This record gives sequence, structure tokens and C-alpha cells, in this order.
Amino acid sequence: MKVDDAEIKSGKDHRPEKDFDDAEVIERILSGEINDFAILVRKYQKGIYNYALRMLGHEEEARDLAQDIFVAAFKGLKGFRGESKFSTWLFRIAINQTKNRIKYLRRRHFFDDEQITSEARETPDMFATLSGSEDNPEEAFLKKDFNSLIMRGLMELPPEARQIIILRDIEDFTYEELSQIMELNLGTVKSRLHRARHALRKLVETKVSQGKK
Repeated sequence: MKVDDAEIKSGKDHRPEKDFDDAEVIERILSGEINDFAILVRKYQKGIYNYALRMLGHEEEARDLAQDIFVAAFKGLKGFRGESKFSTWLFRIAINQTKNRIKYLRRRHFFDDEQITSEARETPDMFATLSGSEDNPEEAFLKKDFNSLIMRGLMELPPEARQIIILRDIEDFTYEELSQIMELNLGTVKSRLHRARHALRKLVETKVSQGKK
């Protein structure tokens, strides 16, 4: 069965894709309409790709990783019990797949500054998260050159710290969602995020100081 971009054409059901919730689509897939998995891919591919890109800093590697994440999700779909949102379950898979990819790339000495591509530098404005205001010249400098600085700083963080900042401050998951995705209690999530933000702030401040010399 072919699934087009506008609607699911199965039996007499011609509702637009947006009218199907995840549970309904998953039920259809598990009942044999496997091509309907494309609906979930279209819905979540941007978020998954962006996560992979921020974690790896390279478009081609991020595309490969995003594909691996969806393949793993498809193969493991029977194990989805609906105890959390599908997006939570999907990003849990993304975390595990990313850990494996990072281990592989580290063996190839992949992570150096030159590997961070232009698309990966285009991060949302997290300036307020790092500095809290824009009242002095140093903070104005940070604002001006933020995209490049933040991505370099992120890539220098340990993967666990990079991951929690991306999920909270870029992908905008709530603390409760992070708790489910990372399988940690709320207190641990908040403390890890605080430490990760502090480490990132220090890295950015160091880069700013080096840039002024």
C-alpha cells in the first residue's frame, strides 16, 4: 500500500494524516498496514534529524543516524506498550542509537572542530539560557557570534551533557518528558541540566576570552 503526503487510503478511511493520532497509526501498522509507518516518519523526522545533527555536528552523519533511529523504531514497534507518548519512546531509541554512533565515530577520530558543518551551527537562540541578559558589551558579543560558539561548546561537552541541553533547550522537551526519555527521576534531570548548562557557559566564556586576545 502506498501512503501519499495527504491522506491514508485504506478501506473507506480518507481522513488527512493530521487527524490520526499516534496510537491509531501504530495500531494500523501492527495490524499489517506497515507502509503507514511513513506517517510517523513524516511527523517526527525533523525533530529526530535535528537532534542527530546537534549531537554529531555533521549533516551526512545525522541523516544516517536518523535513518537508523527510525529503522530501530520500526523493528521494535511491537514493544511499544503505550505507557508513554510515542515521541518519548522514539527519543529513548534515539538516545541509545546515538550513543552507539558516537562510540563508532570516536574510534574513527571523527570529532574535531572542522567536522562541525554550517547547518549544525544554526542553533535556536539560547542566549538567555546561558547569560540571562544582554546588558553589557560582552553579552552583546556573545549574542552576535552565538551560533558558532554554542555549537563548538556543545561538541566539547560530554555526550550526556550535550544530550540533555539539546533535548531541553533546543527541542523544548519538558522536565517530565526528559524524565521519561532518559529514565531518570525529576531531581536528577534538573541537576544534570544545571551542571550541563554551567559547563557550557564556562566553555563559551572561555571562547569569548580567547577571541578577544
